[in-house]
Amino acid sequence: MEPDAIRGTWIPVEAILEGKKLPDEGLEGMVLTIDRGAYSLHAQGSIEKGTVKIDSAAYPLGMDLTGTDGPNRGRTLRAIYEIAGDWMRICYAIDGPARPARFEASEGERAFLVTYRRS
Repeated sequence: MEPDAIRGTWIPVEAILEGKKLPDEGLEGMVLTIDRGAYSLHAQGSIEKGTVKIDSAAYPLGMDLTGTDGPNRGRTLRAIYEIAGDWMRICYAIDGPARPARFEASEGERAFLVTYRRS
């Protein structure tokens, strides 16, 4: 079960994919909800659902998201996250078995860094 601080609805305010900032228009309508070991992501007319497993012993804190429906069905995304008040950053590994080591998505790194605000 995830910690209470991560539960809720999150709206992305900035996203960087492999060193490139995504345009604000690309984030419009995107909503991430995390609750009771599950997540749903509404983005660009599609809905993705899956399970969330938190590794609170890891530093930075770790998260594994396994898709059960949608574009990432059957795929596990490994990530790190941090929460400060109503803000959360998640850095997702695009592929590979390891979580990112830091909150960066520089060019050449297969990472996706998203800053969310609690809705």
